[in-house]
Amino acid sequence: AGLRRSLLQCQDFHQLSQDLLLWLASAENRRQKAQVTDPDADPRVLLECQEELMRLEKELGERQPQVNTLREISDSLLVKGHGEDYIEAEEKVHVIEKKLKQLLEQVSQDLMSLQGCQNPDPSLPSLDEVDGGDQPPAASTPAP
Repeated sequence: AGLRRSLLQCQDFHQLSQDLLLWLASAENRRQKAQVTDPDADPRVLLECQEELMRLEKELGERQPQVNTLREISDSLLVKGHGEDYIEAEEKVHVIEKKLKQLLEQVSQDLMSLQGCQNPDPSLPSLDEVDGGDQPPAASTPAP
């Protein structure tokens, strides 16, 4: 019964880790598509990007319990054995945990810079206020 349980855990581990890796790759893709390259883009485009990033941030948070489950399965399997398979399993969990955390941080950063695009610093003159003199337009000043 113990061997059968271990085998089922191994199958669960491989299925869950594969699913998470595929989902993370798709999440990375979605993040790249939602990144704003032009801060002067149409406000509707900016809003769509913001909404997609917020959905992605929420989904990333919702994946954390799956990563925790993967860690638990891995820990339980690692207690029972050793060797290359177990080292590989440990590395896989580490990669997934790190990628999830990194993506969550990147999406949060993207959202903050997007909000900066939508709510520019009121202390900077708007393009309308800048006269035709030698002053650079406010849009070209780098964000702090």
